[in-house]
Amino acid sequence: MIYREYLVMRKALPWFAGIVLTIMLIVPTSSNMSQITYAAIANGSGWLAAIFASVFGVALGNGSRDAARVLWVLPTRRWALALQVIVVDLAGTTVAFACVYLLILTFGALHFRVDLSGTPSATDIAMALAMAFGTYGWSALVGMLGRRIAYCGLLALPALMIWMILALSQTAIGAVLRAPIAANPFAVYNAGLNAMSPLQWLSSAWVMPVLVAIAIATCGLATALWARAEVIA
Repeated sequence: MIYREYLVMRKALPWFAGIVLTIMLIVPTSSNMSQITYAAIANGSGWLAAIFASVFGVALGNGSRDAARVLWVLPTRRWALALQVIVVDLAGTTVAFACVYLLILTFGALHFRVDLSGTPSATDIAMALAMAFGTYGWSALVGMLGRRIAYCGLLALPALMIWMILALSQTAIGAVLRAPIAANPFAVYNAGLNAMSPLQWLSSAWVMPVLVAIAIATCGLATALWARAEVIA
């Protein structure tokens, strides 16, 4: 399963880069935007990498179905197998982020004829990448919780978006959804950007640790569910 995941990832990355490049070509250049910051490049790369990560987050849930008949009889601990899949997927997500970042930095800036302003920030890059990792963790966790439905993990990304949007509303539902909102990587990331977020109380110094904690917690829970799951025919 690990080698298969690697092969799928190797095929998916060129397709992903090609889709991003095609979108850049389709978008008209007659924009009033005259410059782009490195922070904006990291932000856009993070959101696109999050979409990529959410797609590959289904691997654990799908792998616990028919494929588990073979995998779970191997002389390897289940949690180790799950962690190997997660490492491959997170490595692929990192490469996807780097591809988008470089495409926007080089081709995008030339295509849209904009000037680059500011300086590259390791903090901006790390925070955007941590948000993508948190998205992957939620996709893997949802995929394991709903593993009787193939590709159930794909529901994680839209669910996180809807959760964040509803939490902004001044309604009873919004109040309920704001209580655990610190577990939503999108809301935490937006709080770090000083954007509209139900987590305005969260200090910017805590955004990165919280995003890392979300990724670790969700991947850990998904791994624990994998280790205890039964084969689904």
